[in-house]
Amino acid sequence: MLHVTNGDVAVARIRQAAVDGEIVPWQDPLTEGPVPSGLDDDELRETRARFIAEEGWGELDAVRVELAARDAALALAQGPVVLWFEHDLYDQLQLLQILDRLAARWREGLVVEAIDAPTYLGMLGPDAFHHMFDLRDEVPPAAFELASSGWAAFRAPDPTRIERLLARDCWALPHLEPAFRRHLEEFPWIGDGLSRTERQTLEALAGGARTVREAFPAAHHAREEAVFLGDVGFLSIVRRLSEAATPLVRRVGGGTLRAPADPAVRGLQTRLLNAELELTGAGEAVLDGKADHVALNGVDRWLGGVHLEGREALWRWDASAARLDR
Repeated sequence: MLHVTNGDVAVARIRQAAVDGEIVPWQDPLTEGPVPSGLDDDELRETRARFIAEEGWGELDAVRVELAARDAALALAQGPVVLWFEHDLYDQLQLLQILDRLAARWREGLVVEAIDAPTYLGMLGPDAFHHMFDLRDEVPPAAFELASSGWAAFRAPDPTRIERLLARDCWALPHLEPAFRRHLEEFPWIGDGLSRTERQTLEALAGGARTVREAFPAAHHAREEAVFLGDVGFLSIVRRLSEAATPLVRRVGGGTLRAPADPAVRGLQTRLLNAELELTGAGEAVLDGKADHVALNGVDRWLGGVHLEGREALWRWDASAARLDR
């Protein structure tokens, strides 16, 4: 039996529950960075490893080894495969990737089961894991078809494929629709050029947060219907705002918010969480709707298979209509 879940905390909880089987964390923040179409599994793994290393979230060779071991465990699993994933965007994208990879083997008879977690796995104790495991269900056939369609839409260069997918009935993956809608809100918004996360970050600083560590819960936990960012991922977003040609955020006293990628990266990143921040004049202007972040700074960001690049973002999120606008 192979258990696949979202990260090390959930792995530890499953082990504490003494559930039989191998446990593999699917540790790739697909919410950020390139996930383009047209790449096979090996090419995509290398693309993701390079992105993770460039962000300072791990040393390249170590990330390559971890992702390769993860992929091999899934490819060699004889079943059953038990999927432990949550309702948030981070987990739902991982679930799409995994179900898409397992679809062909499921059609050949591989048993794939899923856990319906009532909340975030890291908040639950061993008894809850035992109970969830006992109530696990086989993944329905419609979920594999929907996952493959959803994964292809996420990787497509045209993000309106996601909107077209959401026009169907997504009952087979009940958390996919709100997760995908949250993904679309990361496109630059009409009016100020900020993603939802970027805007919430500036609002947290304007509201009194003074460090990355203070801004993170104020911008994310207090504002999200489903929390999907970790503190290190949030730090990368703050860094992007501070490294813009016309910065919207600055580190008090100067200095970078970028930690080098090496085996001690987690400790280096953690120290940066205590960095003091402040809005710049440009940040205040953008937050007040008097300037546009993309017009000021351009954009160079991958959202799944979409590469936003330049000073005139091809796709914008129209919040009033709740849809993308080209």
